[in-house]
Amino acid sequence: MCDQFFEHMASEFSQGNLRKAAERYNYPSAIYLGTEALVYHSPKEMGDALDAYKNRLAAFEHCKTKAKVVATTPKRGDKQIIWVNWLHFDHLGNEIEQSSIKYFCCDTPDGGFRIQLAEYITAPSVCTIDRDTGEASHTLALVH
Repeated sequence: MCDQFFEHMASEFSQGNLRKAAERYNYPSAIYLGTEALVYHSPKEMGDALDAYKNRLAAFEHCKTKAKVVATTPKRGDKQIIWVNWLHFDHLGNEIEQSSIKYFCCDTPDGGFRIQLAEYITAPSVCTIDRDTGEASHTLALVH
């Protein structure tokens, strides 16, 4: 089931349905990038950040994104951690960008699941989630 969830999210991103991709998160939601936490309060805020990222990829003739689930933890109650590699391709099928993200997910009452927060394991070299886009709150993450 998680494979399909992220494949659909990749398709939504590829087709520019960024608000729909953003609706796969619970809000507020955080994305951790190094020592920084970007907090999004709505699908609109997250969609704006995804739009900025997609626009940067367009400079490299981005055509399609694929998601590959590489690992999952066993469920603990309604919680699960899922590692996903995101691969971005141009119209010739050449890989132009890659990132790895760890997603913290929870089940929903309808039998699906949502993303609670995400943590970049490897960030894209072309760009990261735009820290200056939208109304996201910016907070330094505490190191334990």
